[in-house]
Formats: sequence, structure tokens, C-alpha cells
Amino acid sequence: MSEPTYLTVEQLLPLAVAIEHRQRQQKRGQQFIRRPLPPCPTCNVAPDEVSTGRPPNHFTGDLGILFEHCGHRFLVDDATAHEATQQAAQIVDQDEQRPAGASASPVAFHAPQPEYVIALRADDGTLIVGIRPDGSIARGPNYQPDSAAVEFWDAVTRAAQAAAPWRSGS
Repeated sequence: MSEPTYLTVEQLLPLAVAIEHRQRQQKRGQQFIRRPLPPCPTCNVAPDEVSTGRPPNHFTGDLGILFEHCGHRFLVDDATAHEATQQAAQIVDQDEQRPAGASASPVAFHAPQPEYVIALRADDGTLIVGIRPDGSIARGPNYQPDSAAVEFWDAVTRAAQAAAPWRSGS
């Protein structure tokens, strides 16, 4: 994979808006159906998750961002992160004041409808069990209730750890 590239405020803003919405959802106790993340700025592929942290060169103060599906990596300097975060807060404030059914914010994107809103997969990627957007359940070829339960709780743990994506782990 090539060296990470720097994102502009315009490139970072859709991600900042999604994260701001997710943080506010979490404060309201809405943690299971989270706002989708925007596609990768390089390949336009929707990520499973986005992780952040400081790259090995801690002297710059730049924030590293990894889109976890395509694997593209980006850097954001402090000024860009600050500006995008401020703009995102204003946009989300406007979104929350907008009446239901009104047009979305200008940085909104139309994420493709996922096959499953929740999918538990084995290490090899094979579906164990999935919940479709209409609420129906799909069972994989090797579905076993006990292994599905273990995988479910592992997924809950990963989601809890990823709930605050702007914080670096300790």
C-alpha cells in the first residue's frame, strides 16, 4: 500500500459529519443502528469501519485515518481536523433542526443499501448469520447457534471499542 495522503477539509467533512452524528446518537443511547460512514475518498468503496490514531512519526501531530475495507490510509493535520470538526458540528446542528422529510445536509451522501445491516462472519469471511434491512434473518451454510452467539458478543465488544473513533486507545 502506498504512503498515506493528506485529506483536505472538503474530503474530511463527510467523515466528520458521520462521526458527529454517531457521537450524538451514542449520547442519546442510540448505539445499535449507526449512521453509515462515507465512502473512501480514493476508491469510493464504503468502509466497514474507520480507525484513527497517530502515525509512527509522532512529531508532526498529524492524525492517521484507515478505511477498513479497502485499506486506504490518510493523514489529517490538526488545522484541517479542527476546521472539519467545527463545520461538522454546525451541519449536524442544522440537520437536527430540519423538519422530518426535508432535504439533507449538503455533505450528505447516498450509501448503497447493504445486504445485511448486521452480519456475523467466520474468520474466512463465510456468513454465519445476517440481519437484512427488512429484518429477515439469513443463516450461513455452517450456522451453529453457539458459535453465532460467541461471534455476536465478539462483534459487540469490537463495536464498543470503536464507539469513540476520534480517541486513540490506551
